[in-house]
Amino acid sequence: MFTLGCRFAFIMTLALPRLAWGSFESNQLAISGGLFSTSFAETTNLDPTSTPSSGSVGTLSAGIEFEHFFSDSRSFVMGIQLPALPSNQSFQAGFMGFNFWVVGMGSAGSFIGEGASVRFKPGFRVSVGPIIGLGYLVYSTQSARKSDVGALFGADVAASLSFGERMGCRLGGSFFKTTGIATSGFGYRGGLAFTYTL
Repeated sequence: MFTLGCRFAFIMTLALPRLAWGSFESNQLAISGGLFSTSFAETTNLDPTSTPSSGSVGTLSAGIEFEHFFSDSRSFVMGIQLPALPSNQSFQAGFMGFNFWVVGMGSAGSFIGEGASVRFKPGFRVSVGPIIGLGYLVYSTQSARKSDVGALFGADVAASLSFGERMGCRLGGSFFKTTGIATSGFGYRGGLAFTYTL
């Protein structure tokens, strides 16, 4: 199935034989803010006198992401999400994954040829993709303040809109499963990001 970018390239190739694919802008930086939340349930209890704890931790978070485009429809992303405010309970993570642009083109680019060139930039677009990462959880029980480290894996979905030559914004969310040394749970990351094409 052709993506919108592929169909556009095909039409341009038929309409203008001397105009060929030139390049696309391959890197993007994003600054994000929103809610980072996860549930937890202790699977390993080192204190035999107490019962395993469970609950949820939600924090306002800020993050930074770097995205590299392989084409106008596929990209690799990596980033880090940290608490925006100090708290006794928090969840933070580093992650990476892939984005597949299912609506619109993911990256700006150009067609070039002898004496002619056409530059295009994406407008509204939607991406989906898998993510994996490593998270650090700090939580409180009735008797102590504890922490845990674990892996996370899940999926991300986002809608993006460009404005100006290089700026844009993205509204999205991630849903993931966490598996730690002492806890496991399910989490959610959602918020707004501002993007800049490098």
